Amino acid sequence: MKKLLEYPMFDPEDRNQKMTDLSAVLQKGLAAKRFLHEDSESGRQLNDTRTAELLADAKLGDHAKQTMVLANLRLAVYYAKRFNIPSKSSLTFDDLIQEMNQYFIERAEKWNPKLTTFATFAGTYAVRRLVLASDYQANMIRLPHNMAAELRAQNKYIVQREAELGRSLSNREKLSIQEKRRKKSKKKSTGPYLLQSARRAQVVNELELSNNLSPAVEELTDTDNDTAKRRPKRTEIRIAEDAIIAYGSQDLGEILEIALLALSAREASILRLRFGLVDGKPKNLNEIGIVYGLSGQRIGQIQAKALSTLRHSQRLRPLRMFLDCM
Repeated sequence: MKKLLEYPMFDPEDRNQKMTDLSAVLQKGLAAKRFLHEDSESGRQLNDTRTAELLADAKLGDHAKQTMVLANLRLAVYYAKRFNIPSKSSLTFDDLIQEMNQYFIERAEKWNPKLTTFATFAGTYAVRRLVLASDYQANMIRLPHNMAAELRAQNKYIVQREAELGRSLSNREKLSIQEKRRKKSKKKSTGPYLLQSARRAQVVNELELSNNLSPAVEELTDTDNDTAKRRPKRTEIRIAEDAIIAYGSQDLGEILEIALLALSAREASILRLRFGLVDGKPKNLNEIGIVYGLSGQRIGQIQAKALSTLRHSQRLRPLRMFLDCM
């Protein structure tokens, strides 16, 4: 702060004129730098006189930029002091001033004196720059921006509570406040969402746990088996029927499995999921599409084709035999 007095501000009467003149010198220096850079990339050779003039303009531009920043050093301290609150920033006061100086250097290069004053132009996003600097350059650098904002809100609330109570809060009270805000934030963030991979794994696990068919039927209905790519032969259907009869169960679900053997493995599995034959919980087309990696519209087409196949009287023979025995 003592060094701050070494760089006095411009007089209010001629402040705008001096800043405008410095900006013109700065823009001329930036143009000289761009010209030198383009020539070096293109391989063109300038004469010594022209090169010396461009280098001199670039040097004057750097000096003008430094003068502009030092003349507004008090403005940088002003914004840093406004933001130097424990509930807002985790940077030290010196770091905040340094961040503002760096910000003013960037704004000086883009300032147009014809539109507004430098103080107004530089102060437009000053607080925002300090917020980002606090999030990404201090101890919050490993935290996402939204989490850093939540921590700032917690610290601000703790400071307010301490001011109301006139004492410092205990660690237990601080933990209680953080837990309440965490639950509130979690409640706001809840909503309908779907993780397709997790949902797909869940449905597949339900299929695996609920599969009580005999080995002969499992072999025909396994979607990973080669038989999933074709319709089962008549002899395979007969073997599966015998396997279910030998299994000794009169459950309607297993009799329905006999009827489904007339379909391909994928069609049969889709109908099982659609009408809840596996776990008693019917699933919609989109949920089934997640399992097979298809759209709900495509699953509906496969379902319609499978139902059309099952309407044939011979396909429903095992089910009709079961109903006749009831």
